[in-house]
Amino acid sequence: MAPININLEVIKMVKKIHFDRNGFEVFRRVSDEYNKLLPLIKKYCIDKLLNKDNFLDVGAGNPTALTDPIAPYFKTIDVIEPDLFYRPLYKDKGYHIMGSTIQNSFLLENHYDLVLVSHVFYYIPYYEWKEVISKLITSLKNNGRLCFVLHSENSDIYRLMNELCREYKTSAEELERFILESLTSKPKSLHYSGKIRIETDEERRLIVQFLSHTAGTNYLKLKIFSDSLDNSGKLIVVKK
Repeated sequence: MAPININLEVIKMVKKIHFDRNGFEVFRRVSDEYNKLLPLIKKYCIDKLLNKDNFLDVGAGNPTALTDPIAPYFKTIDVIEPDLFYRPLYKDKGYHIMGSTIQNSFLLENHYDLVLVSHVFYYIPYYEWKEVISKLITSLKNNGRLCFVLHSENSDIYRLMNELCREYKTSAEELERFILESLTSKPKSLHYSGKIRIETDEERRLIVQFLSHTAGTNYLKLKIFSDSLDNSGKLIVVKK
């Protein structure tokens, strides 16, 4: 793959990973990722279920991204969302909100038909992966599906994130390898292609701020010359 055409000047890097909400909302708006993901989730997860009673969305963020489109297939919807900004967006939707991290949330055993964990494992330390994945699988009913979404390590977006924030290294392939080594059941891995299209300098600035995962824009300068970047990733499906 050809190198990304960027001019990067790092002024100061901050080790604490910070989720930039404004940058994420711009990133989400200029990306076609969810249009590619939803058909895969329906075909390989929802349509394979024996029952469609309970759905859990872990780290759901903005409900219009994935939670709302998936919710009509299920009777009850639980959401784990620690961000105080996003929680009010779920008001009056009839969803049950757990305002904590997955590590600190209590999950019933054998309860969920579908558990979705989209772009969350970047923020979970590697030493906690085994415990968190075990907790999620235990919460599934038999024949339930646990679905992870992460950027692919050969995508432009993943490579930019690695340039901008060394603590932010988790890729779909790394999680896939971990699951293969840790679980007896082999996961199903589905690649999806995606693009982000940047039109203004303000969009560039906010997207850089989001991808850098630092606490502010004064820590680095970056110019993305390409207006179209590969945002491909994988849907990794584990069946219980």
